[in-house]
Amino acid sequence: IDVQIAAVRTLGQMSTPEANAALSTALDSPFPSIRAEAALALGRRGVRAAVPRIRALLEDHEPVVISAALDALAWLRADSVAASVERALGHYDDEVFQAGLRAARTLSHATALRSLSKGVEHSAWNVRMLATKLVLEIDSDGSRELLKRALANEADAMVRHAIESGLQKGA
Repeated sequence: IDVQIAAVRTLGQMSTPEANAALSTALDSPFPSIRAEAALALGRRGVRAAVPRIRALLEDHEPVVISAALDALAWLRADSVAASVERALGHYDDEVFQAGLRAARTLSHATALRSLSKGVEHSAWNVRMLATKLVLEIDSDGSRELLKRALANEADAMVRHAIESGLQKGA
């Protein structure tokens, strides 16, 4: 399987139509890591024709595949990103939730902040840390207010430090 992953990654670096076809075929692999790598490669390459196939991976049973599909759709600026973000933020798996947060940054600032607010309230510190980083990238009055509210409720020292540092830089 490592050789197949390497092959998919190599195809992702090629700039030929044949590579796109092979990557699209890899979306049907029985191995989740192959499906995930193929989706990521197609997304990075900007292959908009693959959007329907990648969108179908959102229904996969493997969180690694769902996360990769979300990242790819966000890179492709697919129309379905907003709905996909909402689904991801309700998913049981933290990696899928984080992919939803990353995808949210491609939405309007107001919509992104609504999604990211769910991240700063998440039970896992690493999810709150990612949400904090993404909120700081927006750099608006709304993002600063969201972080001030999050800071008031944050117990984890690392996340508190990230929020405080970000607020000081933006002040």
